[in-house]
Amino acid sequence: MASVRTERVAVGQNDSLGGRTLRGVHLDGKHGFAVGEGGLVLEGDCGAASWDFVDVKLPEELKASWDFHAIHGSGKHFWAVGRPGSVVLHTPDAGRSWEVQRTGYPLPLHGLYFGSERQGWAVGEFGTILGTSDGGKTWKLQRRGGQRAAALFVHARSAGLPADAVALLGGQDGYLTTALRVTAPDPSSAAPGRVTEATRFALAHRQAGGAAAETLWQFPVGSHSARGERDELLKAWTRCTAAAPRSSCSVNWCWRCACGGPT
Repeated sequence: MASVRTERVAVGQNDSLGGRTLRGVHLDGKHGFAVGEGGLVLEGDCGAASWDFVDVKLPEELKASWDFHAIHGSGKHFWAVGRPGSVVLHTPDAGRSWEVQRTGYPLPLHGLYFGSERQGWAVGEFGTILGTSDGGKTWKLQRRGGQRAAALFVHARSAGLPADAVALLGGQDGYLTTALRVTAPDPSSAAPGRVTEATRFALAHRQAGGAAAETLWQFPVGSHSARGERDELLKAWTRCTAAAPRSSCSVNWCWRCACGGPT
């Protein structure tokens, strides 16, 4: 995290975030919140360029399985959305307490905007648009281009994606196709050119005719082991699993949500 002012960049004081990536930030003056993968919520003081972890008082297993993609607020109210889209994290008092609100729609949400403390909208996969007029207590579907994927492609690396099949099924025949890349660059050791691999993977899948694609952060691959043997990678991930809640490395949960299934 960093703040940019006239001719000066101030880097925030925060750690490596356990391999997680920040996905959204909302500032209200010098105060703000940032959210990311694995239930990550940070509270920041932009004047001091410092960010601290926020305890949202949720079970660790739940936070590890909840990836936040966006946060927005109005007044003292802030809302965070992500994957799964069936739930929203809400604070009515600028972060002193947090609660879970339900939308009833499982597809991942990527964007959020509140014009007031009651009126807001969220957007996500398959063209989903949700609206609320009571501060997130209830959500109404405004638009959706689909509810279930017809095909799901799961591969370890981006190169494994069969772009020709995606183009045939998604681009030509009109089926909703989704893709899941299981491994991701290790943020602590990845070369600069690999930082945007997840974004490029999602864009490439869409350009080939696919509907949605994502990359799991729970299985990082360091630059030194990018061409490593299977046993080497398994040992590294086993150490990761032992140091984190079991659910944070659950592939089953992730692929169900990627194709719009039950959560």
